[in-house]
Amino acid sequence: MRFDCLAGFARSERGAVNILMIFFVLCLLVVGGIVLDLSNRHRVLAMLQATADVSATSGAVRLAQPKPDPPPGRRRRRPRSRRSTSPT
Repeated sequence: MRFDCLAGFARSERGAVNILMIFFVLCLLVVGGIVLDLSNRHRVLAMLQATADVSATSGAVRLAQPKPDPPPGRRRRRPRSRRSTSPT
């Protein structure tokens, strides 16, 4: 007698559309999240490609420029050798 109301609730088909609607809304949210992630990935890849293009162009321009001559009267220093000169 105590579970008669639960048995009636289990047999009732009221609310079946609500369960389907919740399922479809969850599917829609998952698909929307995937779309947002993919669009963000596309945006970040485009920014990285633009940065790589700018740095490559900058490097090419820098390499194409002639090196300036040292001012007259100044000599270039020789790089020091890494050998130690202490007797062993």
